Amino acid sequence: MSVEQFKTNYDVVIVGAGFAGMYQLHKARELGFSAVVIDGNAEVGGCGTVRLSADGQAEAHT
Repeated sequence: MSVEQFKTNYDVVIVGAGFAGMYQLHKARELGFSAVVIDGNAEVGGCGTVRLSADGQAEAHT
């Protein structure tokens, strides 16, 4: 996210791009709020990841 984007006013600022943070972003926007998520990592997902096993099944890891 660029510095210019932080100059925008938001109704909701969500700290953390894990599952809960991304869900809150979805709900806030669904309710008509302008919202942004900030996180220290470059990727979303927090501590949890989902990987596909050799047989194609999704495996959740924390």
